[in-house]
Amino acid sequence: MTQQTFMPKIGLRFSFHGGDFEVTFVTNNNIRYTAIKGGKIFHITIDDFNKKYLIGLIKCENPAEKFLSKDLSDQLMRKQYYIKSVISTVYYTCSNKEVKKSNY
Repeated sequence: MTQQTFMPKIGLRFSFHGGDFEVTFVTNNNIRYTAIKGGKIFHITIDDFNKKYLIGLIKCENPAEKFLSKDLSDQLMRKQYYIKSVISTVYYTCSNKEVKKSNY
């Protein structure tokens, strides 16, 4: 039996080893998180985060489900994907003509 992977999102606050942290960046298999007090930056893989979360070392304070419905969260993530795609492929991002030509 496999456990479902917990995918932390930017803004997620959690406690770990007595400190409070916030997820500031998530990419492929890496999470960058920052200490709430002091702002020190740390990195962890999503796999390691999940292992620590499942055994109770990481306690989440504000899961995203408390704030956004799944439908709204999915809509926002889709919009974010389109925006990032346009920004990464269009040279003149303020040009409506260029953005419309990008097919996003």
